[in-house]
Amino acid sequence: MTQISGRQDNALVHSVLQIFILLLLPFAINSFSSSLPSSVFTPIRHGVVRIPVLFASDEIHQKTRECDSVEAILDLCEENKENMPPPNVSFCWNQLSWILRDFKKQREIEQKPDLLEPLLALTIQTSDRMNSRSVAVISHRMALISSKSKLRFDSEIWDVLENRALTMP
Repeated sequence: MTQISGRQDNALVHSVLQIFILLLLPFAINSFSSSLPSSVFTPIRHGVVRIPVLFASDEIHQKTRECDSVEAILDLCEENKENMPPPNVSFCWNQLSWILRDFKKQREIEQKPDLLEPLLALTIQTSDRMNSRSVAVISHRMALISSKSKLRFDSEIWDVLENRALTMP
């Protein structure tokens, strides 16, 4: 099952925009409301609402931060696939996008798109437990990776993220 295709599709852009709108609109509305429970949301400067990263593993987070190659991130995902919380999955996507700023590493991924299969599988596996922040970070970083490289993600992963955004409590 390949999660990545070589074709560029306008549906990709449409899905990313839908996800962002669905995730950010409630925060824009709620940020002006005084009915936010203080135990869940913490207001900070300029009316921006910060959502705490729940159930993140500091150990996995630190290991991800130390990864300096695509292979290192994917190995970490493979090692921790049974117990990796969604915030750490989103941080893996974040770290991967930073690593792929290097042109040589972008070309390597473009030539071997199946390298990302473990991270894509882990994203799908943890999608039912993701909060809005994780979905937004993953969507943004995947779109960033697609825009910087010739790599195009299959619509299945976008559909999973979109469905999670729509069914989020």
